[in-house]
Amino acid sequence: MGGWQPLPEGAHDPVDPRTFRRVVGFFKPYWRRIAITVLAILVVAGLGLINPFLLRAAIDEAIPNRDLEQLYILVGLMIAVPIITGVLGNTHQYELAVNVPNRGLIPNLPDWAVVEAPGVAGPDGLRGVQIGPLPKGIAALCRTQVGVQDLCVDAAVLGSRELALQAMLADPVVQDAEAGRKCLDELLSVHAPYLPQFSR
Repeated sequence: MGGWQPLPEGAHDPVDPRTFRRVVGFFKPYWRRIAITVLAILVVAGLGLINPFLLRAAIDEAIPNRDLEQLYILVGLMIAVPIITGVLGNTHQYELAVNVPNRGLIPNLPDWAVVEAPGVAGPDGLRGVQIGPLPKGIAALCRTQVGVQDLCVDAAVLGSRELALQAMLADPVVQDAEAGRKCLDELLSVHAPYLPQFSR
């Protein structure tokens, strides 16, 4: 009777060291890829354990002590960890809101504008999810804010108080030019260490 026969109970096939070395030899050319893969698995597993500790620190320490700075850091980390996990672990982690260049996600806003939209974190980075056009009234309000932010960026890059004032006055919540000027002066004064380009 030919063919494969099971070993009798209690008998073991001896592991031949030559076979083991031969199998390991097949993986030798790929050792870097294997090491990176194992490292990524360990990092992703470790990252999955972090959020409960961050939540505990927020509930047990930051909130009772009214430490807003610590709370902001903990919440920021709670948002960042799943995104990092999605990128490293190829999990295509869905995020409710990410800030990304528009690039057609919202067709009735400029392509170059940074928009807040749902996103997916995966091996190709963080990508926004197309949500389609906004209702006309909301799109009009958003385009106003895009214009304000565009002026803010130009003002910051050029160190122009005039453009910063234009940005301040273009915002619909600023109702009075003198109030806008005073608000800008105060903001630039308080944040002077971080905005040296405006002190020229």
